[in-house]
Amino acid sequence: MNRIELLPPPPSDTPHTLAAWLAACRGAVGLEASRPMALVNGYQAAPPLGIPAYLRHGGRVTLEGTADGGAATGPLLTTLPPGFRPPDTRRFCVPSGADGGTPGTIEIQPTGQVSLVHGSGTVSLDGITFRIGG
Repeated sequence: MNRIELLPPPPSDTPHTLAAWLAACRGAVGLEASRPMALVNGYQAAPPLGIPAYLRHGGRVTLEGTADGGAATGPLLTTLPPGFRPPDTRRFCVPSGADGGTPGTIEIQPTGQVSLVHGSGTVSLDGITFRIGG
């Protein structure tokens, strides 16, 4: 049987059923479901651009979604739980600013702290991937 045949059929295009379908697809290919981030310091989810979340696959973690820092009171966005943290400090270049045209830097500490250390406003977390610390 072809791997694609294991995926469930796509749902109607409502956000709730689409999220459930994506979770089922991740399960079918061996990925766990993404977990929403608990944002702090005034950062908020930017839903049309994706809810900030993280997921583990094998020995790696991937971040996804977009956070709006328009009301941010500090650089810390969230703290990842144990089992989802890098072995050492990691920095990633990300798009930031209202239009995504300003280079930003996300720093992830071995303590799990995820901070925007350069850039401002809206920040994309899509594509950030790192290995899990020992």
